Order: sequence, then structure tokens, then C-alpha cells
Amino acid sequence: MINETTIEGRCVVLYGQPSSFCLIQPIDRRTQPLLADEFQTIEKEGNGQSFLFVGLLIDDWNSELTPWPEPPVFGNKPFLGQANETLDYLVHRLIPTLKSHFGLNENTSFIIGGYSLGGLFALWAST
Repeated sequence: MINETTIEGRCVVLYGQPSSFCLIQPIDRRTQPLLADEFQTIEKEGNGQSFLFVGLLIDDWNSELTPWPEPPVFGNKPFLGQANETLDYLVHRLIPTLKSHFGLNENTSFIIGGYSLGGLFALWAST
């Protein structure tokens, strides 16, 4: 299953099938076409175990994935520190909607992953 949809006002891309775990990854439009290959690689390395892969479209990485404001590191775009809003969306809107829509239960593991600033967001969110 590959599906781009809107959940609670945000664009998400869904791959795979509901199972005992769900991987959520921040993505942008540039990397969205690469998700199918990433999904297949994870599925292959996981010995074909099914899972739901959710790409959460992030429009402004410097705003939506940083937990506090900071001046620019590269270029001239500052970090705005809106990660709390992104995490709130994940916990209170996206995950409950996924649970409801796919019939996922309390035993489903939700894993947040990512790369670059998305990976740092995942580490921060886990704390």
C-alpha cells in the first residue's frame, strides 16, 4: 500500500501494512520519491516482516523540527523552535488517527526515525 493523504491537516505518505510496529519519519518533497526504496530496504532487512511506514511531510525543517530558537548555522534562515508543536501533532493527532484508521492497539510500537535534522528531532522527541 502506498498512499498520500492528509491527516488532521498535515500531509503524510503511507507505505506497507498495519502490523505490530509503525515507523514515522519526517520527510520533505525532495526525499519523498526515495521513500519507496527506503521502505523496501527496511522490509528486506527485516526478513519481510510487515510494518506501516509513515512519512510526515515537513514544510520548514528549521522551524518544525527544532526544539528552541537559534540563529542560522548555514545560510540566513534561523531555527524557530517549533518542535513541540510537531511532537504534539504526532502524539495527539497522528498516532491516534493511525490507531483508529488501521485498528492498531496498545501493543503497536511507534518508532520515530529520521536523518539529519529529522534524526535529531527523533532523538529529542524520545526524551
